Amino acid sequence: MISISVIQWIVEVLHMTIFYFYSYMKTDYTNIIDQFFNLYAIIITVIILPSFYLNGEAAFRRNLAVYGSFKAMKNAIFGKM
Repeated sequence: MISISVIQWIVEVLHMTIFYFYSYMKTDYTNIIDQFFNLYAIIITVIILPSFYLNGEAAFRRNLAVYGSFKAMKNAIFGKM
């Protein structure tokens, strides 16, 4: 459990560092850099960071082992059905 939180902390610090670096860069320099950063921000905030929170929850890990990934994710989002 501790290794998950340390890895999560490292990922969040790295994400914030990249975000601040991008913010202080000259934005709108090229459209490709802006599109890449938008895609990066979406992937980090929608996929990567929530996976750490779900993986840290004991009930989600039990559901993942018993029911598989789709049903465990469905239970996490909508509650026990």
